[in-house]
Amino acid sequence: MKLTELFKNYDNYLELNYTSKDTISNYKSCFKKFVSSNSRIYRMSANDIETYFVNFSRKYSVSYYNQMLSSVRIIFKLLEQPQKLKNIPYKEDSKKEINILSVDEIKNSLLLIDNIKHRCIINLLYVGALRISELQNITLEDIDSENNRILIQNGKGGKSRRFPITDRDLKELRIYYKKYRPETYLFESTVKGKKYSQSSIRNVVKKIRTNKHVYPHLLRHTALTNLMDNKHNIMKVQQFAGHKSPKSTQRYYHLSKESLSDMVLTLKDIG
Repeated sequence: MKLTELFKNYDNYLELNYTSKDTISNYKSCFKKFVSSNSRIYRMSANDIETYFVNFSRKYSVSYYNQMLSSVRIIFKLLEQPQKLKNIPYKEDSKKEINILSVDEIKNSLLLIDNIKHRCIINLLYVGALRISELQNITLEDIDSENNRILIQNGKGGKSRRFPITDRDLKELRIYYKKYRPETYLFESTVKGKKYSQSSIRNVVKKIRTNKHVYPHLLRHTALTNLMDNKHNIMKVQQFAGHKSPKSTQRYYHLSKESLSDMVLTLKDIG
C-alpha cells in the first residue's frame, strides 16, 4: 500500500467514525507529523514505534501524546498490524503534572516577543482561557470591538460563550490585522482563509520564557487557576471556561491552593 493510498484510507476511516471536524483535522495533522518523522512506516518494528512514543512523551503534553497514539493506532490497524502497538499504553492526565505559569512569566515573555501575531496568540489563549481549537476557530465576525468581547462558537461539547478583552488587547489585534490582513479566521496560515495550524500554535507558545514544560492548554490551566486564586465565584468561572459541569472547574480550586502566593493578578491585568 502506497502512502497516498494509506492516507486516503485513513481519511475515509475518520469520516466514517468521527463527526467532529476538529477531531478529524487533528488526527490528520497527527498522521502527517508521524509520517514526516517516519517515512518508512511499513518497516517500523514494535520497538521502533515504542521508541518514537517514548521520545514524543518527553516533548509534548499528555493529551497530545494520547491523540497521537490514537492516530497511529488507526494507521497500523489499516495496515493490518495493530499488534505493533499492543504494549504502548495511553497516559493518564493527572493534575499533579500541571505546573502552571506565573503571570510574570507570561507578561515578561510577551514583552520580549516582537512578532505581533505571536503576541496576540499567546495573550488570547491566556485572557480567554481558550482551548487550542477554540483559538483556531475564531473568525473576524466573532470579534465585537464595540463591546470588547470575543465570541467562542461551538466550543467543547457544542457550548458557545463570550469573553472580555481590554482596550489594549483590542489595539494589539488591530495592529495585527493591519499587518496580516486575515480574510476569514482571526489567525490564518500563509494560505488566506485557512486557519492557523495547531502545530504552529504549539511552536508559538514555546516562545514563553520559562523552565516549565509549555503547551497551549497550560495557558488555559493558568488562567482558570488565576481566577480561582482571586476568589471568583465558581459558577462564573465555569461559565467563563465553557465547562459543562462545575466538577471540571473544581479542579482549579485545588490547583490554586498549590500555586505561587504572588499570583494575585486577574486576567485583565496581563500586559
